[in-house]
Amino acid sequence: MKKALPLILVSCILFSLCSCNLFNNHDDYPVTIGNVVIGEKPDTVVCLSESAADIIIACGYSTMISARSEDCDQNTISLIPSIGTSSAPDIEAIVGLGCDVVIADDKLTAEDKTKLEQSGIKVLSLTNATTRDELTRMYSNISAVFEGNTTGRANGEKKIENLFSSIDELNRQIPDSQIINTACYIYDVEGDDVKLVTGDSFASNLIEYTKTTNVGAGAINSTLDATTLKMQNPKFIFCAPGVKQKLESHETLSKLYALNEGNIFEMEPSAMQRQGNTILSAVEFMVVSMYPELTGDHSESS
Repeated sequence: MKKALPLILVSCILFSLCSCNLFNNHDDYPVTIGNVVIGEKPDTVVCLSESAADIIIACGYSTMISARSEDCDQNTISLIPSIGTSSAPDIEAIVGLGCDVVIADDKLTAEDKTKLEQSGIKVLSLTNATTRDELTRMYSNISAVFEGNTTGRANGEKKIENLFSSIDELNRQIPDSQIINTACYIYDVEGDDVKLVTGDSFASNLIEYTKTTNVGAGAINSTLDATTLKMQNPKFIFCAPGVKQKLESHETLSKLYALNEGNIFEMEPSAMQRQGNTILSAVEFMVVSMYPELTGDHSESS
């Protein structure tokens, strides 16, 4: 009887552990995101969204991507096979992979989405977050796709918490000033329409995180007229490659303070659009550009 007791105890422990695993697996799936229900952990995930890919990388799931769009060109996933662009993916190739889930953005057409769904593929269409709360939900939802409601969501929420902590720490290092600094990020200039970061996008927050006022914060739909920008006359301008030359030759904008003082810095548009570790890299670039006396590496490569 004494010899049997240890065996009984071991059996009970093993049964308890197995029972916990069974309950955890049950709790993890199905994952419900909007009207999409993912019944079990997917074997094959295709990512068509460059911003979602950035979040997947930040959360540590890049090795679980089976294919990507050409727009998802981050170094971490550059060797993963590409299957067309975000707006025109190779539907037959995706179906041929035996794909379980496609993570896309608003570039995917309704027709292509329907084709994928008719093939039994779950299509998760995501739009970029515009607030901290929305971005936290985005991290939670994307992580849940890969690891379920319990493990996945906890991981995603932890990753975004750490990312915001790094940004807040960087913000604290910026010297306080009585002078209000102003800045903007310009995507393009089309006649008298300036395409720039406006207040209805999360990228506006990135500018504000640098203790700088975004002159485009009061506008929407990524557009501000040239006359208004001239009146705002930002101290710093960040812009897509090639925009500087357009500003220099523009009748209304060629005398902008930032342009004439050399306070204009080129950075790729993706830096303001991707929402993984690129967020931190973008803030750091802007901070170091405006405050060159600050040094230190606060970014993670993506």
